[in-house]
Amino acid sequence: DAEALLGELRAWAARASRAENSNDAFVALNRLPGPPASMTHPLDLRYERLFTVLGFDLPPGPYHPGGRLPLTFYYRVDGETDRDLFFVADILGPPGVRIPAHFHAWHYPLHSRYHTDDWRRGEYLRDPTPIVIPEDLPAPVSLRLVLTVREGELAVDGLERGVRETTFDLTTIEITPDPAHAPPPAPPPLPVPDAPLPVPATIEAGAAPGAASGAVIASPIRALASTT
Repeated sequence: DAEALLGELRAWAARASRAENSNDAFVALNRLPGPPASMTHPLDLRYERLFTVLGFDLPPGPYHPGGRLPLTFYYRVDGETDRDLFFVADILGPPGVRIPAHFHAWHYPLHSRYHTDDWRRGEYLRDPTPIVIPEDLPAPVSLRLVLTVREGELAVDGLERGVRETTFDLTTIEITPDPAHAPPPAPPPLPVPDAPLPVPATIEAGAAPGAASGAVIASPIRALASTT
């Protein structure tokens, strides 16, 4: 009802007003004193005179439909710019597999709270970018995580290990069915008897009760007529 909705709105406003949820506090939380000590996927992906993607964290899983990919990028700011760059972290599937349209992490850095035209030379930044795995994603499936940096509609060149590209293949992600949602196992088949069951003998018309098929008893009337 209206009162419940108003209560939820007030609670949301209270959460949003907390210091830890402000842009400045969030950016400060993800501004690092130096490069991370370790990353699951170290890189040296350079966007010249702009920044370097030092690497990213993405644990090996397992990952299931309905879960989440805890993806986090790390950057070093190499130069200041007035270019507002957009980061396209995309999920690609094998041929014939439909990838839901919303399964990606297209974003401005740091939850859109710290754009590249505000970055300062020498900063080290952590960019948490979790991706929800759609529940209707077919599994098992092997996916690829790729990254493109764009300025408007234009892809920006990057350089990694001497190779210049606009889109970089970062890693493979394996999605497996969730065991908690697996169908119950089929019941075991019924046992098959070692020998076939005996088939009851049929009694032909005119046979005495208990007589087997073919054992026909002659009619007494017919026998008497034959003696006269």
